Amino acid sequence: MNKLENINFKKSYAECGLKAQGWRFFQAENGKVALEHLEHKKPTLILLDLTIPIMDGFEFIAHLQNDEKWHDTPIVVLTARQLSAEELAQLNQHVETIFNKKALNQEDLVLSIHQLISESASVHHEDLQKQEWE
Repeated sequence: MNKLENINFKKSYAECGLKAQGWRFFQAENGKVALEHLEHKKPTLILLDLTIPIMDGFEFIAHLQNDEKWHDTPIVVLTARQLSAEELAQLNQHVETIFNKKALNQEDLVLSIHQLISESASVHHEDLQKQEWE
């Protein structure tokens, strides 16, 4: 069963068809709690709201990038903020997709998550096959 780490992601979005498909969620009330949870669990994907309390989404991503074990975990950002060109460039280096919550289409979100999980699983499988041949 796939797991999603959900950092301050509204429950109504989290249940937009994924929960019914067998996905499990952990919803952290702030970035600090999320990082503590990640010390013990490795989610399949992280849904991240940039305006999380305690530390913002940019700081949260920076913490993840400091630890190589998180480099292969897809991050999907959700934000209602108008992002500057600099912020977009910074995010695009570390996240898979950015959704504007004001214009969020739940079907697009579900499709994007399924594609990211499939791609991530495929890359992981290819890496394992390469290691077996080396």
